[in-house]
Amino acid sequence: MNPYMAVLDQELSQSTDRRYVIIDPITNEILDDSQGFGYKSIQKAYEGFEYRCQSKTERDRQIQIRNRISQLLLERNDLSLQLEQLCFEKMPAKVLIQAEDITGILEELRINLKDYSIELSDLIRYL
Repeated sequence: MNPYMAVLDQELSQSTDRRYVIIDPITNEILDDSQGFGYKSIQKAYEGFEYRCQSKTERDRQIQIRNRISQLLLERNDLSLQLEQLCFEKMPAKVLIQAEDITGILEELRINLKDYSIELSDLIRYL
């Protein structure tokens, strides 16, 4: 069982505007209610809570990774275009992008992610 879960909050919700909070499933204690407003979706509730649970060091590390990936995509427009094309091909079929798809593109363009201090898993997550 997860140490927390997102649930609909009846008090914060209105008929056309559902709001979710994060609770401890054992005690039903509210762990996060987005400063009393609730989250607009279950996904946003989990994302918001997980973000709040991260240390500042981890958040800073993720920002640095995103910045390095953004810089790579700006410098290598050819990579950006091929990744965009890959996303458009996979999206309608609801097929996940695989590591092999990206490594093929990187090899074709002769790009080594280590030169940019980027891990393949971070690039996939960024997409």
